[in-house]
Amino acid sequence: MELNEFVGTSYDHFSTSSAIHVGRRPSLYNSRYDINNRADSLISSHAYLAGARKKCTCRFLWNYELHGLTAYLKAKTVGGRLLWSFTIAICIFLAATTTQTMFSDYLEHQTATLVTVRQRPEMKLPSIIICPKNPDALNYPKILRDMGKRLPHLDRVTLGRLLAFVIAGAGFSNVNEVLHQVSPNEMQRLSAMYRRWKGNRTLADFYTTLIEKNGYTCDELFQECHYGYQKLNCCDIVRPYYVMLRGRCFRIDNFTQTDPDVLGKLSISMNQLHSRLSERSGLQPQVIAYISDKYPDVATFPRFYLNFHMPIYVRVRARRMVLLPWNNQCTTLPQYKGKACYVIKWLELKVIKPLNCTVYYLRHKIPGYPVCDPETIVKNYKTVTNVSMIGYNERCLPQCHRFDHRIRAFHSDLIPYSIKKPLPAFRLEMSYVDLEIERYEEVLTTSLPGFVSQLGGQSGLFIGVSACTIIQILLALTKITYNFVCGLPISHDMFL
Repeated sequence: MELNEFVGTSYDHFSTSSAIHVGRRPSLYNSRYDINNRADSLISSHAYLAGARKKCTCRFLWNYELHGLTAYLKAKTVGGRLLWSFTIAICIFLAATTTQTMFSDYLEHQTATLVTVRQRPEMKLPSIIICPKNPDALNYPKILRDMGKRLPHLDRVTLGRLLAFVIAGAGFSNVNEVLHQVSPNEMQRLSAMYRRWKGNRTLADFYTTLIEKNGYTCDELFQECHYGYQKLNCCDIVRPYYVMLRGRCFRIDNFTQTDPDVLGKLSISMNQLHSRLSERSGLQPQVIAYISDKYPDVATFPRFYLNFHMPIYVRVRARRMVLLPWNNQCTTLPQYKGKACYVIKWLELKVIKPLNCTVYYLRHKIPGYPVCDPETIVKNYKTVTNVSMIGYNERCLPQCHRFDHRIRAFHSDLIPYSIKKPLPAFRLEMSYVDLEIERYEEVLTTSLPGFVSQLGGQSGLFIGVSACTIIQILLALTKITYNFVCGLPISHDMFL
């Protein structure tokens, strides 16, 4: 009740009561005195109530936010307090255990794999590299004319061994059968003849003339190409490319498939090239097809051997791998994209470190080293052509973000009877089964926002604690510690 209302009421009550006492006229002084006393009493009551409300904050105490502790404090009996003490201890233990497990998972970067499949209107086929099995697929009439200018009157056997010596000295494999027939004394003689043949040309120029200008051409290797039922010019979609240890090949990059499976297959028919040094028949027994990614480097795998009159049908499925950067099973180093690591490691461990030189067709990989002399390569031919990395601690890891291709190859024998159209010596067909990409993404099971959310869930589920409660308790403990150290009194209000 407000003061003016009380004054009005008191005055009315005084007037009414004074009218009852007949014969006695109330004194104005007494009435004013009574009103002032009642007003002072009311003001004192209001002040007392305000102070009481300020001090009585029982319903806002911190222990009300800890539900189990509230029940413990309200318990009237010893049994009730023991029950709630045991319950609180169990809840704290469970909260600590689950929080510790969750925190360990967060620190250990526990992951899960998210798999999604996405359809595409078109997709790039993986790179295809076509190589003759033996590196001696050369234009022999041109080479003999070039050789005869500086080395006339050589017999066929010597010419063949000199050419095998030079090809092996370039760092190409599959010439060891010819080299086994060469004695150490003849090796020195071949080295001297090579220097006469090379003349004033550098090693790089000499091998460029031998392998590229006097090598096989695109038209000699490829017979015809088709996309579905549409005929293509093979030489419009291929380019020359060197593969480690294999030699000069042809590569198909960025070929787009717009139709699924057979309707969008790329068919490549090839001729049989010469191999006069390595094969008695004088013909290449096989063609090798490497399947690679969009990056330039090509390792010695995966590869397929195409046999004579035995086509291979390759069906491809694309996978996109997205791994976390701290995964120890992959790398994020940009210089090791694709198969670059295998090529660089082979070049370092098998050529550069033991021989202090490099092969001419990979001299751009690690610049600063001269091209190896053919005699140097031939003397260490087994070491150079051995691609095994056993015994070396350095391991090549795939990229964390990469495209993988799941490849299935099917062989088929061509029909044995003759038909009007001549059969290709070698044939390769490739296509995606479906124009879709399977995306495999490594995701954290506990991220930082998720960890905070789970931490709040653990504390709220077992002991009913929020962030504000923890802050309130810490502030109270800070005040108590400060007062205890400074010798100040510790009051109950510190927990408010």
